[in-house]
Amino acid sequence: MLEPDDLARLMGLCDWRVGAHRFAENQVLWAHSLWLVEVQPSFHDHWVIAGVAAEDWRPNAPVWRKAVMAQGRATAVIEVDRDPVAEVLNAVPLLPTSMGERLDGIGYHVRTETVSLRAEFWFANPHVPQHVALERALRELGERIAAANQASGLAAAVTVWRQYTEGR
Repeated sequence: MLEPDDLARLMGLCDWRVGAHRFAENQVLWAHSLWLVEVQPSFHDHWVIAGVAAEDWRPNAPVWRKAVMAQGRATAVIEVDRDPVAEVLNAVPLLPTSMGERLDGIGYHVRTETVSLRAEFWFANPHVPQHVALERALRELGERIAAANQASGLAAAVTVWRQYTEGR
C-alpha cells in the first residue's frame, strides 16, 4: 500500500502535510487540508482514498481540490469542484454512544489534518447516521475516481466496496 507521502505527491504536493510546499523559487503551493481513509474490508485487500484542498501561494489564487484512490500499485487521481468527504467529515461525531457490530465487515481508518487540527479515528460497519453518510461519500467519490480512470484497475475495489455496503 502506498504511504501518505506517495499519495500527496500524486495530488501535486511535496509530502503529506498542510502548509507551504516549495517546488522551485517561484512555485509554492499552500495545502489547507488533507484527509486520508484506509478502507479495510474483512476478507479483501485494503485500499486508500485521500483528498487535498490547496492553492498556489499568490494573491487571490483559487483553492483547488484533488482526490486519489490507490490499491496496491493501482492509482488514480481526479480534480473535484467540491469535496463531499471533507464536507461530511465536519459533521462526524467523535464520541457516539450507540452500540454496533464490530465483527466481520468493513472498517475505516480516518486521518485528517488542517493547520489548526489533526485527528485520527476508526469506525466499522457504520450505523450512526453521520458515519453512514461518510461511508457513502467515500464510496461515491471512489466510484467517480475509478470511473474517470478505467485503466487504473480500481473498479474491482469499488465492486467489493459496494458488496460490503449494500443496504446502507
